[in-house]
Amino acid sequence: MRHAFLVCLGLILLNAAVYSQVRTFDFVNYDDGAHVYNNLPIQRGLTGPGVEWAFTSTIVGNYIPIMTLTYLVDFQLRGLDPAAYHLTNLLFHAANSLLLFWILFRLTSALWPSALVAALFAVHPLHVESVAWISARKDVVSTFFWLMAMLSYAAYAKRPRVLPYLLTFLFFLLGLLSKPMLVTFPVILLLVDFWPLNRITLRSLGSKEGWPLTRRLLLEKLPFLAAVMVIGIVTSVIQYRAGAISSVSALPILDRVTNALWAYFAYIANMLWPAELIAHYPYRTGALSPLLALGAAALLIAITALFASMAARRPYLITGWLWYLVTLLPVIGLIQIGGQAMADRYTYVPLIGLFIAASWAAADLVQSHPKTRTFLLPAAVALTLILATVAWRQTGHWRNSTTLFSHVVQVDPDNVVGHSLLGKSFYDKHEFDLARKHLERALELRPTHKVALLNLGVVHAEEGRLDEAIECYGRILEVHPDDHSAHSNMGSALIRLKKADEAVTHLEAALREAPDAPDALINLGAARLMQGRPEDALEPLRRALEISPDDEVAHLNIALSFYELDAKEDASRHSLEAIRLKPDYIDAQEFLKLLKREGAAD
Repeated sequence: MRHAFLVCLGLILLNAAVYSQVRTFDFVNYDDGAHVYNNLPIQRGLTGPGVEWAFTSTIVGNYIPIMTLTYLVDFQLRGLDPAAYHLTNLLFHAANSLLLFWILFRLTSALWPSALVAALFAVHPLHVESVAWISARKDVVSTFFWLMAMLSYAAYAKRPRVLPYLLTFLFFLLGLLSKPMLVTFPVILLLVDFWPLNRITLRSLGSKEGWPLTRRLLLEKLPFLAAVMVIGIVTSVIQYRAGAISSVSALPILDRVTNALWAYFAYIANMLWPAELIAHYPYRTGALSPLLALGAAALLIAITALFASMAARRPYLITGWLWYLVTLLPVIGLIQIGGQAMADRYTYVPLIGLFIAASWAAADLVQSHPKTRTFLLPAAVALTLILATVAWRQTGHWRNSTTLFSHVVQVDPDNVVGHSLLGKSFYDKHEFDLARKHLERALELRPTHKVALLNLGVVHAEEGRLDEAIECYGRILEVHPDDHSAHSNMGSALIRLKKADEAVTHLEAALREAPDAPDALINLGAARLMQGRPEDALEPLRRALEISPDDEVAHLNIALSFYELDAKEDASRHSLEAIRLKPDYIDAQEFLKLLKREGAAD
């Protein structure tokens, strides 16, 4: 136990050494806005309405209420301070490292193999994305509940009782509601039943006498499978409605299968040589040969058959290998979510299986050839330190949007998403020339890329080139006629061109798709005011304030509407509120001066 305590201390130090730098990191413009800083319901904090929203809404097409609660807690404690969100990710990852060690040690009584698995899990560079990216928190949160469920299951397997079984199921549900990737958990329980729990043996699987035991173990998993089916159906429906699932016409089955089989080995290659890891690996349709898929499939079958043949003597090999294959299955791309061919974050749980197989193989080698201890132990320590160093460097790329996507385009100069979001990061820093350079490069690579067109339109609008901005938004609407962001931005540009009627048409179209978008509501109010309809302008502006009560532009436009309706006291009140929210708001100050000249404000 003294050694176990030292291992836990070492794991804490490893996590701190690699990841403590995240406390100075910013949000990134890669889904962090949708998850946190532009997500107004998150900014309700841990309140009744906030909790209700977490359980009745989705984020980026995902139903993940338990993970969402952690964002609400962060906001309640620290507002929009990115350090709080980063440190929460780190705390979950450190807890997962300790839990993984403790579970393996408890199940096997093998201290050093358990320690090595936990250390590799803690510091492997492939896991950096799950820890350093605030939007990937569902990985660390869902895995925490996964491991807690396994800890409860270990207690249940040792002495079957109702309470540990119910705790296992409860933690499993909490994990599913943090990330649906836990759909493979029941299968992993069966693997653990085989090794290291030995509740299923090769003899019992191959004999009639062993069938009652096998049947009982399968029946134990039925409630878990039922939950998987329910969550799987709900998730598929939500993601389909959100447009996150690629259609067969957009991404043919052959391409998906080929990419999936290739990805199994690409992840292993990145595990063994974690160089040039990036935030987005683009899907390049038709880039992989079907012969490659056949070769990969044959090799997967051969490895599985080899480990299965060794199951009697080295059961950890087939358990670890199948752990890897099975847990990757939901995210391997057969059902394609998003535009990436693969993602580092998808390895967060699967790599545990390969770490287990490798660590126990090394322990067996030491046991059968004791002399190997003299070089295997230093090699394991050196490997951990090397991986920690690489992970520390990889973590640094996530410091902010500019560092993240500068690294992406450095590694992959033709990465469309990298150029698009790097351009957005430069726009956010008002470096418009650099922003335009990268956005135009993204559009050279893919002329219809929606995000690049939208961001280039915003850059043009910021620089006053409104016709060019409108052209960008129009190109989006030709392909995506219901895109609310393009309609909203188009409406904003048309307002600036004094084309109020056209602006109203686009803004109303935007609000049909996104009824609670504050910018579209505010701009619709402004456009109706420009049409001479101040009474009609008040309705969307009031809705905007219900959603975002501290929006100074909404307050000023309401003030202007009340002024046109000759309700000057209300106009004065809202203009003062706009100035309180933004003391250097020149338009509000000028309007307040006008009210004072007319004697409508003190």
